[in-house]
Amino acid sequence: MTIRHAARGLVAVPLLTAALTGCAVGDVLDGSDEPVAVTLEASDWNGWDEDHEPSVETVRVDAVEGDTATIDGLTVTFTSVAPDEVEVRTSQDMAPRTEEGGLSLLDLERDFTATTGAPALFSTASTDSGTHYTVTIDG
Repeated sequence: MTIRHAARGLVAVPLLTAALTGCAVGDVLDGSDEPVAVTLEASDWNGWDEDHEPSVETVRVDAVEGDTATIDGLTVTFTSVAPDEVEVRTSQDMAPRTEEGGLSLLDLERDFTATTGAPALFSTASTDSGTHYTVTIDG
């Protein structure tokens, strides 16, 4: 047996193991099948009422790729989950939000990324009233 054939055998073992256990190769290599603790927060706002007291809803989940969670009527699908980065897809178009609170109403999106220390921030697309959403990796 040559070194080249022996090396092929070493690569085949993890791939065969992944196939037999139903795991993707990426799961074997990076451990991405582990759930990641995530907090979803929804906070309503009203641009017409200066005295508006927002109601806040919080949902904590162990995110797994492909799973969904619902908060304040919005469904969030976890499209990619890693310990330091979680990608979500929302069930409706959302306005990206800056950390300062501004909204981008011209570039609505459904895909958002939260990283360790930098939550995903988005809102309903409105200038009158709506809901701010935050996706945070717990840690």
